[in-house]
Amino acid sequence: SPSEYIRELITADEKSQAEERLETLLFEGLEGEESELTRQDFESIREEATAKLKDRRGDR
Repeated sequence: SPSEYIRELITADEKSQAEERLETLLFEGLEGEESELTRQDFESIREEATAKLKDRRGDR
């Protein structure tokens, strides 16, 4: 149906934009100064990833 087609186009566009944003961030990271990750860095990354996963799954 037309609405499904539009929805698919929007989803594809959002995915493309997210991939472009990720690529930009990765390049910025590669161009930045190096630093060692600390235990706190890993904990922060884990907490952020866990929160995002819960949001995606609808966990509260």
